[in-house]
Amino acid sequence: MECPNCHTDNVEGARFCASCGSSLTSAGGPGIPSVGLADRGSRLGAAIIDGIIFLVAVVLLAVLGPALAVIGSVLGGLGFIAIIIYQMVLLTKDGQTLGKKALGIRIVKRDTGENGGFVPNVLLRLFVNGLLGFIPFYGLLDILLIFRGDRRCIHDMIAGTQVVKA
Repeated sequence: MECPNCHTDNVEGARFCASCGSSLTSAGGPGIPSVGLADRGSRLGAAIIDGIIFLVAVVLLAVLGPALAVIGSVLGGLGFIAIIIYQMVLLTKDGQTLGKKALGIRIVKRDTGENGGFVPNVLLRLFVNGLLGFIPFYGLLDILLIFRGDRRCIHDMIAGTQVVKA
């Protein structure tokens, strides 16, 4: 299948061009919806929203924990863990965090356009990428790759995913 944008040959049935990331389904095959890549601003906004959610949880834990002694610390810790688990469930089920839902974007498998589930969306994109974050300047490099034509960062390439408009 040839990309209408850059004319690269792609695997038959691919939803996005392997070279430039353009949607190959915009012509619309039977039963295949036309989707576009999420813009960089939406991805940044979703990351900021998710960061604020975690920041609020950490601040509440820090403020309420000492004030309520041991019970407050335990409740705050359980609340923080609940937020993490809830975000992981959303990523597994829908390919979206709360921030991604708010901004109308989602994670899909690049080759099929379907939700990848737990392994790509949580295990590879979050945990493996998080471990790689211990490498100096890795996080900066990961973020800067959003400026590629296909808007895929290192964590997208590791997981074989792409972020698209929901």
